[in-house]
Amino acid sequence: MQDATSLEARLVGTLTGTSDAALRQHLAVLARAQARLASARQRRQAMAWKLPPAAAAFPPEEVQMTLETPVSLLNLTLLQEPANGLLTRLQEELQAKGIAWVPGFYLGTNDYWTTDRACSVNLPWYLGSPVTAALCDPLTDEEKMRVLRHETGHALLYAYQRWTHPEWRTAFGDFARPYLDAYEPDPARAADYVRNLDRPGQGQMAHYAQKHPDEDWAETFAAWLGGDTEGYQEDSRAAFKLETVALMITGLGLFYGDPATSSPGHQEPFTRLTGTVADYLGKPRVTPPERAQVAREETEAAQDAVLHEIFFQGLAGAGGAVAGVTAGGASAAPLQAALALAYGSVDDWQADLRQLAMGADAWALTCWDPGEGRLRNLALNDGGAPAGWPVVFACCCHEHAYVPDHGGAGQHLAVEAWFRNLDWGAAGERFLRACPPPLYVPTFSVGDPVPAEAAFAAETVTVVERPVVLPGPVTR
Repeated sequence: MQDATSLEARLVGTLTGTSDAALRQHLAVLARAQARLASARQRRQAMAWKLPPAAAAFPPEEVQMTLETPVSLLNLTLLQEPANGLLTRLQEELQAKGIAWVPGFYLGTNDYWTTDRACSVNLPWYLGSPVTAALCDPLTDEEKMRVLRHETGHALLYAYQRWTHPEWRTAFGDFARPYLDAYEPDPARAADYVRNLDRPGQGQMAHYAQKHPDEDWAETFAAWLGGDTEGYQEDSRAAFKLETVALMITGLGLFYGDPATSSPGHQEPFTRLTGTVADYLGKPRVTPPERAQVAREETEAAQDAVLHEIFFQGLAGAGGAVAGVTAGGASAAPLQAALALAYGSVDDWQADLRQLAMGADAWALTCWDPGEGRLRNLALNDGGAPAGWPVVFACCCHEHAYVPDHGGAGQHLAVEAWFRNLDWGAAGERFLRACPPPLYVPTFSVGDPVPAEAAFAAETVTVVERPVVLPGPVTR
Protein backbone atom coordinates (compact mmCIF):
# COMPACT_ATOMS: atom_id res chain seq x y z
CA MET A 1 0.00 0.00 0.00
CA GLN A 2 1.38 3.41 -1.02
CA ASP A 3 0.41 6.28 1.24
CA ALA A 4 -1.03 9.56 0.02
CA THR A 5 2.00 11.56 1.16
CA SER A 6 4.46 9.67 -1.05
CA LEU A 7 2.08 9.88 -4.00
CA GLU A 8 1.73 13.63 -3.49
CA ALA A 9 5.51 14.06 -3.44
CA ARG A 10 5.75 12.24 -6.78
CA LEU A 11 2.83 13.83 -8.61
CA VAL A 12 2.62 17.47 -7.51
CA GLY A 13 3.66 19.76 -10.33
CA THR A 14 3.75 16.99 -12.96
CA LEU A 15 0.16 16.46 -14.12
CA THR A 16 -1.35 17.87 -17.27
CA GLY A 17 -4.90 19.22 -16.99
CA THR A 18 -5.11 18.73 -13.21
CA SER A 19 -4.17 21.39 -10.68
CA ASP A 20 -2.07 20.67 -7.62
CA ALA A 21 -4.91 21.86 -5.39
CA ALA A 22 -7.33 19.39 -6.97
CA LEU A 23 -4.70 16.65 -6.75
CA ARG A 24 -4.25 17.24 -3.03
CA GLN A 25 -8.01 17.17 -2.43
CA HIS A 26 -8.25 13.91 -4.34
CA LEU A 27 -5.31 12.41 -2.43
CA ALA A 28 -7.10 13.34 0.80
CA VAL A 29 -9.91 11.01 -0.29
CA LEU A 30 -7.35 8.20 -0.62
CA ALA A 31 -5.91 9.00 2.82
CA ARG A 32 -9.36 8.80 4.41
CA ALA A 33 -10.08 5.49 2.67
CA GLN A 34 -6.75 4.07 3.87
CA ALA A 35 -7.51 5.22 7.43
CA ARG A 36 -10.97 3.59 7.30
CA LEU A 37 -9.41 0.40 6.00
CA ALA A 38 -6.80 0.32 8.77
CA SER A 39 -9.48 0.93 11.40
CA ALA A 40 -11.75 -1.80 10.02
CA ARG A 41 -8.86 -4.26 9.90
CA GLN A 42 -7.97 -3.53 13.52
CA ARG A 43 -11.58 -4.05 14.59
CA ARG A 44 -11.80 -7.28 12.63
CA GLN A 45 -8.52 -8.57 14.10
CA ALA A 46 -9.73 -7.67 17.60
CA MET A 47 -12.82 -9.79 16.98
CA ALA A 48 -10.81 -12.77 15.79
CA TRP A 49 -9.94 -15.46 18.31
CA LYS A 50 -6.28 -16.35 18.23
CA LEU A 51 -6.49 -19.84 19.60
CA PRO A 52 -3.63 -21.65 21.33
CA PRO A 53 -2.04 -24.48 19.31
CA ALA A 54 -3.59 -27.14 21.57
CA ALA A 55 -7.07 -26.14 20.35
CA ALA A 56 -6.22 -27.51 16.90
CA ALA A 57 -6.76 -31.05 18.27
CA PHE A 58 -10.52 -30.43 18.45
CA PRO A 59 -13.11 -29.85 15.70
CA PRO A 60 -13.46 -26.12 14.94
CA GLU A 61 -17.20 -26.19 15.49
CA GLU A 62 -16.71 -27.66 18.98
CA VAL A 63 -14.12 -25.02 19.82
CA GLN A 64 -16.35 -22.23 18.54
CA MET A 65 -19.35 -23.48 20.51
CA THR A 66 -17.23 -23.73 23.66
CA LEU A 67 -15.98 -20.18 23.24
CA GLU A 68 -19.50 -18.84 22.93
CA THR A 69 -20.95 -20.83 25.86
CA PRO A 70 -21.32 -19.26 29.32
CA VAL A 71 -18.88 -20.92 31.72
CA SER A 72 -21.73 -21.68 34.14
CA LEU A 73 -23.46 -23.84 31.50
CA LEU A 74 -20.46 -25.92 30.47
CA ASN A 75 -20.44 -29.67 31.02
CA LEU A 76 -17.46 -29.67 33.39
CA THR A 77 -16.56 -32.40 35.86
CA LEU A 78 -13.60 -33.66 37.87
CA LEU A 79 -14.08 -37.00 36.12
CA GLN A 80 -12.88 -35.53 32.80
CA GLU A 81 -9.33 -34.79 31.78
CA PRO A 82 -7.15 -33.14 32.74
CA ALA A 83 -8.63 -32.88 36.26
CA ASN A 84 -9.15 -36.64 36.60
CA GLY A 85 -5.57 -37.50 35.65
CA LEU A 86 -4.07 -34.85 37.89
CA LEU A 87 -6.12 -35.85 40.93
CA THR A 88 -5.43 -39.55 40.36
CA ARG A 89 -1.71 -38.84 40.29
CA LEU A 90 -1.98 -36.70 43.44
CA GLN A 91 -3.89 -39.42 45.32
CA GLU A 92 -1.26 -41.98 44.38
CA GLU A 93 1.47 -39.70 45.75
CA LEU A 94 -0.45 -39.21 49.02
CA GLN A 95 -1.01 -42.95 49.43
CA ALA A 96 2.69 -43.61 48.82
CA LYS A 97 3.40 -41.42 51.85
CA GLY A 98 0.78 -43.17 53.94
CA ILE A 99 -1.77 -40.33 53.75
CA ALA A 100 -5.29 -41.61 53.14
CA TRP A 101 -7.03 -38.26 53.51
CA VAL A 102 -7.74 -36.24 50.32
CA PRO A 103 -9.05 -32.66 50.17
CA GLY A 104 -12.50 -31.87 48.79
CA PHE A 105 -11.63 -30.65 45.31
CA TYR A 106 -14.20 -28.81 43.22
CA LEU A 107 -14.24 -26.78 39.98
CA GLY A 108 -14.65 -23.12 40.76
CA THR A 109 -13.09 -19.78 39.88
CA ASN A 110 -10.15 -19.11 37.59
CA ASP A 111 -7.36 -19.98 40.04
CA TYR A 112 -6.10 -22.52 42.56
CA TRP A 113 -6.88 -21.68 46.18
CA THR A 114 -7.81 -23.32 49.47
CA THR A 115 -10.51 -22.10 51.82
CA ASP A 116 -8.91 -20.71 54.99
CA ARG A 117 -8.86 -23.32 57.77
CA ALA A 118 -11.23 -25.60 55.86
CA CYS A 119 -10.89 -28.68 53.67
CA SER A 120 -11.92 -27.71 50.13
CA VAL A 121 -9.61 -26.76 47.30
CA ASN A 122 -10.77 -24.63 44.36
CA LEU A 123 -9.49 -25.85 41.00
CA PRO A 124 -9.79 -23.68 37.89
CA TRP A 125 -13.01 -24.53 36.06
CA TYR A 126 -11.21 -25.06 32.76
CA LEU A 127 -9.59 -28.27 34.10
CA GLY A 128 -13.04 -29.87 33.83
CA SER A 129 -12.91 -30.67 30.11
CA PRO A 130 -10.22 -31.27 27.49
CA VAL A 131 -11.47 -28.45 25.25
CA THR A 132 -11.55 -25.76 27.93
CA ALA A 133 -8.14 -26.87 29.18
CA ALA A 134 -6.72 -26.60 25.67
CA LEU A 135 -8.16 -23.10 25.35
CA CYS A 136 -7.43 -21.69 28.79
CA ASP A 137 -4.80 -23.64 30.73
CA PRO A 138 -1.42 -21.81 30.76
CA LEU A 139 0.49 -24.40 32.84
CA THR A 140 2.30 -27.61 32.02
CA ASP A 141 1.28 -30.82 33.80
CA GLU A 142 4.30 -30.60 36.08
CA GLU A 143 3.49 -27.00 36.99
CA LYS A 144 -0.09 -27.99 37.79
CA MET A 145 1.10 -30.82 40.04
CA ARG A 146 3.32 -28.41 41.97
CA VAL A 147 0.32 -26.17 42.61
CA LEU A 148 -1.91 -29.13 43.57
CA ARG A 149 0.65 -30.39 46.09
CA HIS A 150 0.93 -26.88 47.54
CA GLU A 151 -2.85 -26.47 47.96
CA THR A 152 -3.13 -30.00 49.38
CA GLY A 153 -0.55 -29.01 51.99
CA HIS A 154 -2.79 -26.14 53.07
CA ALA A 155 -5.91 -28.31 53.26
CA LEU A 156 -4.13 -31.11 55.11
CA LEU A 157 -2.84 -28.67 57.72
CA TYR A 158 -6.31 -27.16 58.17
CA ALA A 159 -8.06 -30.53 58.36
CA TYR A 160 -5.79 -31.79 61.17
CA GLN A 161 -5.18 -28.32 62.69
CA ARG A 162 -1.52 -29.07 63.39
CA TRP A 163 -0.23 -25.48 63.26
CA THR A 164 -0.29 -25.41 67.06
CA HIS A 165 1.98 -28.45 67.40
CA PRO A 166 5.41 -27.65 68.86
CA GLU A 167 7.28 -29.30 66.00
CA TRP A 168 5.35 -27.19 63.49
CA ARG A 169 5.88 -23.93 65.41
CA THR A 170 9.59 -24.63 65.79
CA ALA A 171 10.06 -25.17 62.05
CA PHE A 172 7.61 -22.70 60.53
CA GLY A 173 6.77 -20.06 63.13
CA ASP A 174 3.58 -18.41 64.33
CA PHE A 175 0.53 -19.36 62.27
CA ALA A 176 -1.36 -16.40 63.77
CA ARG A 177 0.97 -13.89 62.16
CA PRO A 178 -1.06 -11.49 59.96
CA TYR A 179 -1.43 -12.76 56.42
CA LEU A 180 -0.72 -10.02 53.88
CA ASP A 181 -1.14 -10.33 50.13
CA ALA A 182 1.82 -7.97 49.59
CA TYR A 183 5.07 -9.11 51.14
CA GLU A 184 8.74 -8.17 50.88
CA PRO A 185 10.91 -11.31 50.55
CA ASP A 186 14.53 -11.26 51.61
CA PRO A 187 16.69 -12.90 48.89
CA ALA A 188 19.53 -13.21 51.39
CA ARG A 189 17.41 -15.70 53.37
CA ALA A 190 16.48 -17.82 50.36
CA ALA A 191 18.51 -20.77 51.65
CA ASP A 192 16.21 -20.96 54.68
CA TYR A 193 13.20 -21.88 52.58
CA VAL A 194 12.15 -24.77 50.38
CA ARG A 195 11.37 -23.93 46.76
CA ASN A 196 8.36 -25.42 44.99
CA LEU A 197 6.42 -22.77 43.08
CA ASP A 198 9.26 -20.36 42.38
CA ARG A 199 10.53 -22.07 39.27
CA PRO A 200 11.75 -20.48 36.01
CA GLY A 201 8.88 -18.71 34.31
CA GLN A 202 7.10 -18.04 37.60
CA GLY A 203 9.06 -15.05 38.86
CA GLN A 204 6.01 -13.60 40.60
CA MET A 205 6.17 -16.58 42.99
CA ALA A 206 9.84 -16.12 43.86
CA HIS A 207 10.55 -16.72 47.57
CA TYR A 208 6.86 -17.49 48.05
CA ALA A 209 7.57 -19.50 51.21
CA GLN A 210 8.61 -16.24 52.91
CA LYS A 211 5.12 -14.81 52.60
CA HIS A 212 3.70 -16.48 55.74
CA PRO A 213 4.38 -19.57 57.90
CA ASP A 214 1.31 -21.18 56.29
CA GLU A 215 2.87 -20.76 52.82
CA ASP A 216 6.23 -21.91 54.18
CA TRP A 217 4.59 -25.16 55.29
CA ALA A 218 2.67 -25.63 52.01
CA GLU A 219 5.81 -25.13 49.93
CA THR A 220 7.81 -27.54 52.06
CA PHE A 221 5.06 -30.16 52.05
CA ALA A 222 4.68 -29.91 48.25
CA ALA A 223 8.40 -30.45 47.65
CA TRP A 224 8.47 -33.38 50.10
CA LEU A 225 5.38 -35.00 48.55
CA GLY A 226 6.76 -34.66 45.03
CA GLY A 227 10.20 -35.95 46.00
CA ASP A 228 11.88 -32.65 45.13
CA THR A 229 14.16 -32.57 48.15
CA GLU A 230 17.60 -32.43 46.55
CA GLY A 231 19.89 -29.41 46.53
CA TYR A 232 19.47 -28.25 50.11
CA GLN A 233 22.49 -28.12 52.42
CA GLU A 234 22.38 -30.84 55.05
CA ASP A 235 22.40 -28.52 58.06
CA SER A 236 20.36 -25.70 56.49
CA ARG A 237 17.08 -24.33 57.75
CA ALA A 238 15.34 -25.56 54.59
CA ALA A 239 16.59 -29.12 55.18
CA PHE A 240 15.35 -28.94 58.77
CA LYS A 241 11.87 -27.99 57.52
CA LEU A 242 11.79 -30.96 55.13
CA GLU A 243 12.81 -33.23 58.00
CA THR A 244 10.01 -31.74 60.15
CA VAL A 245 7.38 -32.53 57.51
CA ALA A 246 8.59 -36.13 57.29
CA LEU A 247 8.70 -36.44 61.08
CA MET A 248 5.18 -35.09 61.61
CA ILE A 249 3.65 -37.28 58.90
CA THR A 250 5.54 -40.56 58.79
CA GLY A 251 7.29 -40.39 62.17
CA LEU A 252 4.62 -39.09 64.52
CA GLY A 253 1.57 -39.96 62.38
CA LEU A 254 0.01 -36.54 63.05
CA PHE A 255 -1.91 -36.61 59.76
CA TYR A 256 -3.32 -40.12 59.91
CA GLY A 257 -6.80 -41.11 61.02
CA ASP A 258 -9.84 -38.89 61.14
CA PRO A 259 -9.22 -35.15 60.71
CA ALA A 260 -10.22 -32.59 63.29
CA THR A 261 -12.58 -30.93 60.81
CA SER A 262 -14.22 -31.87 57.53
CA SER A 263 -15.81 -28.47 56.90
CA PRO A 264 -15.60 -27.45 53.23
CA GLY A 265 -15.75 -23.79 54.21
CA HIS A 266 -16.42 -21.11 51.64
CA GLN A 267 -16.72 -22.31 48.03
CA GLU A 268 -17.28 -20.57 44.70
CA PRO A 269 -18.34 -23.23 42.16
CA PHE A 270 -18.05 -22.46 38.45
CA THR A 271 -21.84 -22.52 38.10
CA ARG A 272 -21.90 -19.09 39.74
CA LEU A 273 -19.53 -17.55 37.20
CA THR A 274 -20.76 -15.06 34.63
CA GLY A 275 -19.48 -14.61 31.11
CA THR A 276 -18.47 -16.94 28.31
CA VAL A 277 -15.21 -18.77 27.74
CA ALA A 278 -14.34 -16.05 25.24
CA ASP A 279 -14.91 -13.43 27.93
CA TYR A 280 -12.44 -15.26 30.17
CA LEU A 281 -9.86 -15.22 27.39
CA GLY A 282 -10.32 -11.47 27.09
CA LYS A 283 -11.99 -11.68 23.69
CA PRO A 284 -14.95 -9.39 22.98
CA ARG A 285 -18.33 -11.01 22.69
CA VAL A 286 -19.29 -10.25 19.12
CA THR A 287 -22.67 -10.85 17.52
CA PRO A 288 -22.96 -12.02 13.88
CA PRO A 289 -24.46 -8.66 12.78
CA GLU A 290 -21.50 -6.82 14.33
CA ARG A 291 -18.99 -9.04 12.55
CA ALA A 292 -20.88 -8.66 9.29
CA GLN A 293 -20.92 -4.87 9.66
CA VAL A 294 -17.16 -4.72 10.22
CA ALA A 295 -16.65 -7.05 7.23
CA ARG A 296 -18.76 -4.75 5.05
CA GLU A 297 -16.88 -1.69 6.24
CA GLU A 298 -13.52 -3.33 5.54
CA THR A 299 -14.64 -4.45 2.09
CA GLU A 300 -15.96 -1.02 1.14
CA ALA A 301 -12.86 0.75 2.46
CA ALA A 302 -10.58 -1.72 0.68
CA GLN A 303 -12.39 -1.18 -2.61
CA ASP A 304 -12.14 2.58 -2.25
CA ALA A 305 -8.51 2.55 -1.14
CA VAL A 306 -7.22 0.01 -3.66
CA LEU A 307 -8.93 1.59 -6.67
CA HIS A 308 -7.69 5.04 -5.69
CA GLU A 309 -4.18 3.64 -5.25
CA ILE A 310 -4.30 2.13 -8.75
CA PHE A 311 -5.64 5.44 -10.07
CA PHE A 312 -2.75 7.47 -8.61
CA GLN A 313 -0.05 4.87 -9.21
CA GLY A 314 -1.12 4.84 -12.87
CA LEU A 315 -0.35 8.54 -13.38
CA ALA A 316 2.96 9.46 -14.99
CA GLY A 317 2.58 13.21 -15.13
CA ALA A 318 3.62 15.29 -18.12
CA GLY A 319 4.85 13.16 -20.97
CA GLY A 320 2.51 10.23 -20.46
CA ALA A 321 1.46 8.93 -23.88
CA VAL A 322 -1.68 7.14 -24.99
CA ALA A 323 -0.33 5.44 -28.06
CA GLY A 324 2.79 3.71 -29.25
CA VAL A 325 4.50 0.49 -28.26
CA THR A 326 7.46 2.53 -27.07
CA ALA A 327 5.35 4.46 -24.52
CA GLY A 328 6.27 3.14 -21.09
CA GLY A 329 9.11 1.01 -22.42
CA ALA A 330 9.13 -2.72 -23.08
CA SER A 331 6.78 -3.46 -20.19
CA ALA A 332 3.95 -1.65 -21.99
CA ALA A 333 4.13 -3.67 -25.19
CA PRO A 334 2.33 -6.83 -23.96
CA LEU A 335 -0.44 -4.73 -22.38
CA GLN A 336 -0.97 -2.67 -25.54
CA ALA A 337 -0.98 -5.85 -27.60
CA ALA A 338 -3.62 -7.37 -25.31
CA LEU A 339 -5.73 -4.18 -25.60
CA ALA A 340 -5.47 -4.33 -29.37
CA LEU A 341 -6.51 -7.99 -29.40
CA ALA A 342 -9.49 -7.20 -27.20
CA TYR A 343 -10.69 -3.96 -28.86
CA GLY A 344 -9.00 -3.80 -32.26
CA SER A 345 -6.58 -1.06 -31.29
CA VAL A 346 -5.51 1.00 -28.32
CA ASP A 347 -7.52 3.89 -29.77
CA ASP A 348 -10.65 1.76 -29.84
CA TRP A 349 -10.02 0.63 -26.24
CA GLN A 350 -9.64 4.28 -25.23
CA ALA A 351 -12.84 5.29 -27.02
CA ASP A 352 -14.79 2.51 -25.30
CA LEU A 353 -13.44 3.32 -21.85
CA ARG A 354 -14.08 7.05 -22.38
CA GLN A 355 -17.70 6.37 -23.25
CA LEU A 356 -18.16 4.19 -20.15
CA ALA A 357 -16.49 6.80 -17.95
CA MET A 358 -18.93 9.46 -19.07
CA GLY A 359 -21.81 7.26 -17.89
CA ALA A 360 -20.28 6.08 -14.61
CA ASP A 361 -20.76 7.67 -11.20
CA ALA A 362 -17.81 5.97 -9.54
CA TRP A 363 -15.23 4.19 -11.70
CA ALA A 364 -14.34 3.19 -15.23
CA LEU A 365 -12.03 0.19 -15.09
CA THR A 366 -10.03 -2.01 -17.40
CA CYS A 367 -9.82 -5.49 -15.90
CA TRP A 368 -8.73 -8.93 -16.93
CA ASP A 369 -11.80 -11.09 -17.48
CA PRO A 370 -10.66 -14.66 -16.67
CA GLY A 371 -13.86 -16.11 -18.13
CA GLU A 372 -13.32 -14.67 -21.60
CA GLY A 373 -9.52 -14.56 -21.34
CA ARG A 374 -9.30 -10.91 -22.39
CA LEU A 375 -9.19 -7.37 -21.09
CA ARG A 376 -12.60 -5.80 -20.44
CA ASN A 377 -13.78 -2.28 -19.71
CA LEU A 378 -16.31 -1.86 -16.91
CA ALA A 379 -18.38 1.02 -15.54
CA LEU A 380 -19.12 1.02 -11.80
CA ASN A 381 -21.55 3.15 -9.86
CA ASP A 382 -20.69 1.40 -6.60
CA GLY A 383 -18.39 -1.29 -5.23
CA GLY A 384 -15.32 -2.68 -6.92
CA ALA A 385 -14.27 -4.98 -9.71
CA PRO A 386 -15.71 -8.52 -9.78
CA ALA A 387 -13.83 -10.99 -7.60
CA GLY A 388 -10.88 -12.49 -9.45
CA TRP A 389 -10.76 -9.74 -12.07
CA PRO A 390 -7.41 -7.92 -11.66
CA VAL A 391 -7.60 -4.19 -12.36
CA VAL A 392 -5.14 -2.72 -14.85
CA PHE A 393 -6.55 0.80 -15.27
CA ALA A 394 -8.78 2.71 -12.86
CA CYS A 395 -10.28 6.03 -13.95
CA CYS A 396 -11.98 7.84 -11.07
CA CYS A 397 -15.37 9.23 -12.10
CA HIS A 398 -16.47 10.51 -8.68
CA GLU A 399 -17.32 14.21 -8.40
CA HIS A 400 -14.24 14.76 -6.25
CA ALA A 401 -12.14 13.87 -9.31
CA TYR A 402 -13.42 16.70 -11.52
CA VAL A 403 -15.48 19.31 -9.63
CA PRO A 404 -12.49 21.09 -7.96
CA ASP A 405 -10.93 21.91 -11.36
CA HIS A 406 -13.78 21.77 -13.85
CA GLY A 407 -17.07 22.19 -12.01
CA GLY A 408 -20.11 19.96 -12.09
CA ALA A 409 -20.15 19.64 -15.89
CA GLY A 410 -16.44 18.94 -16.30
CA GLN A 411 -16.31 15.17 -15.99
CA HIS A 412 -15.18 14.75 -19.58
CA LEU A 413 -12.26 17.15 -19.01
CA ALA A 414 -11.03 15.15 -16.04
CA VAL A 415 -11.31 11.91 -18.02
CA GLU A 416 -9.23 13.41 -20.86
CA ALA A 417 -6.65 14.63 -18.34
CA TRP A 418 -6.42 11.12 -16.94
CA PHE A 419 -5.74 9.66 -20.39
CA ARG A 420 -3.02 12.27 -21.03
CA ASN A 421 -1.25 11.44 -17.75
CA LEU A 422 -1.27 7.64 -17.96
CA ASP A 423 1.86 5.77 -16.89
CA TRP A 424 1.99 2.95 -19.42
CA GLY A 425 5.04 1.39 -17.82
CA ALA A 426 3.34 1.02 -14.43
CA ALA A 427 0.17 -0.33 -16.05
CA GLY A 428 2.16 -2.79 -18.13
CA GLU A 429 3.97 -4.11 -15.08
CA ARG A 430 0.70 -4.48 -13.21
CA PHE A 431 -0.72 -6.38 -16.17
CA LEU A 432 2.23 -8.78 -16.30
CA ARG A 433 2.17 -9.40 -12.54
CA ALA A 434 -1.50 -10.10 -12.09
CA CYS A 435 -3.61 -10.59 -15.13
CA PRO A 436 -3.59 -13.02 -17.95
CA PRO A 437 -3.67 -16.74 -18.46
CA PRO A 438 -1.47 -17.90 -21.39
CA LEU A 439 -1.84 -15.37 -24.17
CA TYR A 440 0.30 -15.16 -27.26
CA VAL A 441 1.04 -11.84 -28.88
CA PRO A 442 1.65 -11.87 -32.63
CA THR A 443 5.36 -12.03 -33.46
CA PHE A 444 6.84 -9.96 -36.23
CA SER A 445 10.26 -10.08 -37.81
CA VAL A 446 12.21 -6.94 -38.42
CA GLY A 447 11.18 -5.41 -41.72
CA ASP A 448 7.85 -7.27 -41.96
CA PRO A 449 4.76 -5.17 -42.59
CA VAL A 450 2.74 -4.59 -39.41
CA PRO A 451 -0.65 -6.41 -39.44
CA ALA A 452 -3.74 -4.30 -38.86
CA GLU A 453 -4.52 -5.92 -35.49
CA ALA A 454 -1.14 -4.78 -34.18
CA ALA A 455 -1.58 -1.18 -35.23
CA PHE A 456 -1.79 0.18 -31.72
CA ALA A 457 -1.84 3.78 -32.97
CA ALA A 458 -1.07 5.92 -35.95
CA GLU A 459 2.58 5.95 -34.97
CA THR A 460 5.09 3.44 -36.29
CA VAL A 461 5.15 0.24 -34.28
CA THR A 462 8.48 -0.89 -32.92
CA VAL A 463 8.64 -4.57 -33.67
CA VAL A 464 10.42 -7.30 -31.73
CA GLU A 465 12.76 -10.02 -32.89
CA ARG A 466 11.44 -12.75 -30.56
CA PRO A 467 8.01 -13.88 -29.45
CA VAL A 468 6.40 -11.97 -26.63
CA VAL A 469 4.61 -14.46 -24.37
CA LEU A 470 2.52 -13.21 -21.52
CA PRO A 471 2.76 -15.15 -18.25
CA GLY A 472 0.37 -17.88 -17.15
CA PRO A 473 -2.12 -17.60 -14.30
CA VAL A 474 -0.80 -16.30 -11.01
CA THR A 475 -1.17 -18.72 -8.08
CA ARG A 476 -2.39 -16.98 -4.93
